[in-house]
Amino acid sequence: MSGTIQELYAECCGGTKIPALIEEKARWMLRLLPAARVADIGGMWLCNGFYSYLAATRGAEHVTLVDAQSTERFHQINQRVRNVEWVNADFYHGLKDGSLAATLHGPLDALIVYDVVLHQPEPIHFLAGILEATGARRAVIANPVLARSARRNDLVFAPYSEAFKRQTGFEYSRGLGDRAGWTWVFSHGFLLNLMKYLKLRVVEEKLLPHWDRKAGLAYSLLLVERD
Repeated sequence: MSGTIQELYAECCGGTKIPALIEEKARWMLRLLPAARVADIGGMWLCNGFYSYLAATRGAEHVTLVDAQSTERFHQINQRVRNVEWVNADFYHGLKDGSLAATLHGPLDALIVYDVVLHQPEPIHFLAGILEATGARRAVIANPVLARSARRNDLVFAPYSEAFKRQTGFEYSRGLGDRAGWTWVFSHGFLLNLMKYLKLRVVEEKLLPHWDRKAGLAYSLLLVERD
């Protein structure tokens, strides 16, 4: 597989034009490279492994996409791009029982953690756990964040409800078992403080201030490293 980011997006997602946010996240992810072994946590959702395949075609030797589901489009592309491996794992419970670390055979070089942390019942422990389980030294982390308090240290727990859905525009998958109702909404400042708490150095940060004006959401992108 070769070609531009747009061409790869069209093959993975079927869109004729790549959305600006997806292109930004793709270019941000490329900052991780070169890296021999990369894990894409939850990278199947809505994009059929797009970021995994982008990493694999831009120099990563092996990419492990960790998710509890797969798609037909992913497997079609996987017939040609063999250096992407899907690991069928529930990364929340896999961290709890130690099975995820055993499956990934770390240490890895880099992690892609896009739109995952906010869905975890214990987001701080999750992020600390996934770094420890993989041994990764570098990661890109991205999440929707509260626009109204971007630089404050705000964290809001928002269990699933129709009222919250109307207020924020968030949709939920009802097939995630005990995680279906878990959503945390962060400020950008909270994520920066979380990196400090986890002793991660923020190499680069970017806040897209008006990701979803109607829902009052911005979008946070972080590139982090640990010693």
